[in-house]
Amino acid sequence: MPQGGYRMTSLGDRRSVTSARVLLLMGVLPVALAYLACAKTRQVVPPVPPDSFPSDLYHDSVMVTDSLGGRYSRAVIAVHFMLDATQEVRQNAIESVRGIVIGGAVLDVDGYYLVRVPHGDTLEGVDVAIRVLRRTPGVMSVMRIVAPMPVR
Repeated sequence: MPQGGYRMTSLGDRRSVTSARVLLLMGVLPVALAYLACAKTRQVVPPVPPDSFPSDLYHDSVMVTDSLGGRYSRAVIAVHFMLDATQEVRQNAIESVRGIVIGGAVLDVDGYYLVRVPHGDTLEGVDVAIRVLRRTPGVMSVMRIVAPMPVR
């Protein structure tokens, strides 16, 4: 067999063709299964924010301190949409930053969505998502999540 695993065969050699199909499936199947295992299902963004806060919103593992001493989440932002923003507009905006709605705060008829965004060890991922969403039609405001200050 030549280097690289390919072999020429005649069409009359059914065993070789069957073997080639099995080898092809053996090579493609693990890749396809790995892709399916890693693929996220599409989260449907609700038309109004959920009225809930995740218990780990202010956990030390996701908070970082900036150069001025403020403590912010490096993983979650708050997004407020214009009242006339449709569910589709909200869906597209959240998907544009690869975000996942993890909670929210209802204010009158609308409110803020708490959105987890891809992040690293700094505020860069959050700041990139904020810049993208500020330019997105239908978004009224976007902000970092600030850690509550301890009472002294």
